[in-house]
Amino acid sequence: MSGFNEPSSVPAFAVLYDIRGDGWELARRHVGYWKRRFVHIDGLDENHIAITFFPSRDPKWQMWEACRKDWIYREVVSTKTKGKAGA
Repeated sequence: MSGFNEPSSVPAFAVLYDIRGDGWELARRHVGYWKRRFVHIDGLDENHIAITFFPSRDPKWQMWEACRKDWIYREVVSTKTKGKAGA
């Protein structure tokens, strides 16, 4: 794949979001970190979604994806410990 950045067919990780209150903003921000073309969003019920994040097939993105994954995990953990709506 010379120069073309495609999502892998194997997911990197997934996060469950409670989209009530401010939770939808957290989910939207995380999709923005990873970019829409590399995520799959499943509606689970009216209050919950699961977002699956897919890595690029191009190995040059691995370090940057690890950084973004760390941002997402930190925000999910800090949201849970503050008791806000979120993942």
